Amino acid sequence: MAQNEGMVSKMAQAGFKSVFLGIENASKKNLESAGKGNIVNASRKAVEICHKYDIMVIGGLIFGFPEDDESSIIENYQFLNALGADGAYCQILTPYPKTEMRQNLIDEDLVTNRFNYKKYSGLWANVKTRHLDSDQLQYLFWYHRQVTLGWWNPSKWARSKGRIWTGLWLFAIKPILKFFIDRSIAREGWEKRYQKELKRLSRMNDFRDLG
Repeated sequence: MAQNEGMVSKMAQAGFKSVFLGIENASKKNLESAGKGNIVNASRKAVEICHKYDIMVIGGLIFGFPEDDESSIIENYQFLNALGADGAYCQILTPYPKTEMRQNLIDEDLVTNRFNYKKYSGLWANVKTRHLDSDQLQYLFWYHRQVTLGWWNPSKWARSKGRIWTGLWLFAIKPILKFFIDRSIAREGWEKRYQKELKRLSRMNDFRDLG
């Protein structure tokens, strides 16, 4: 998309209103691990071009590559904040069956859950890294989404397209929600809130009506 503005123009003409941009990771060492080039600058350019043609961008990052530590998790969320995308969809690296990535991780003894596919949703840490065990990865992925990525801040493009609703979010809805959440954290602490999040995740794929 960064190299083909004409294609993005035709996408807009065809009626595209949003795209998902699979950035994967802002760390050069992790991009190499995933077999991808350095797409950081290309991602910035892609967002810029999409906005030029009034296409909303959801940026996607993956956490849990072999070299990930806490600092790289922070770095990636900071990058996402600075990218100018309109939303974020982040996942933890998942060792899906019959993929080359899975076999590479198994060979390095980095897969911690090989067979409980119920947790292969991208939201659970089924792997560890060379610096973090699965529990640490799971927690830091969640924690830094709260404190580093933080609450949604509409991009400059989004504000220009929806001044009223983005203004309501920024100056009315967001402050009210943040007040209650901050009060809850002050009362319960991050750990208790994290445990509630794990319970929520565990219910997501529990379809009891299917027997």
